Amino acid sequence: MGDLNITQAARLTGKSLATIRRWAAQKTIPARKTEDGHWVFSSDELVAHLHAHGHELIGTRPIAGKAEQPNNQQLIGAYAEQIKTLEGLLEREQRLNDELREQLKSTTGEVFKLTAELRAFLSKETKTTPTQWIKTKVQGAFSKSGTEL
Repeated sequence: MGDLNITQAARLTGKSLATIRRWAAQKTIPARKTEDGHWVFSSDELVAHLHAHGHELIGTRPIAGKAEQPNNQQLIGAYAEQIKTLEGLLEREQRLNDELREQLKSTTGEVFKLTAELRAFLSKETKTTPTQWIKTKVQGAFSKSGTEL
């Protein structure tokens, strides 16, 4: 493939310049210094070394020569796809929120109803015995869930 400078090596590996510099100085990765003190990496050796040590390469741009930059149409397309995905997620969250709000209203109504019945029962405004009242509530709960006693 050819030689890489430190920036290209960092892009290829997904590591920071500092990490690549440190690895090169510690001889963790194959590298050599030029006469003017810059690190140079053989792309073949670097790729082989990283694969041998279980590192994944994340750089997707061409290594030799100048890196290609995405054009505006590619960026617009990528952003439009991300926006579409986010809009779908937002709609899903809004539906779930609406469903939960309805469940909360229903549950709140049930709690108020039970509270009123319990107050009436405790103040002896009803002729129901505790056993009858509890049995009625338990049977009602099971019938709502579709389960029989």
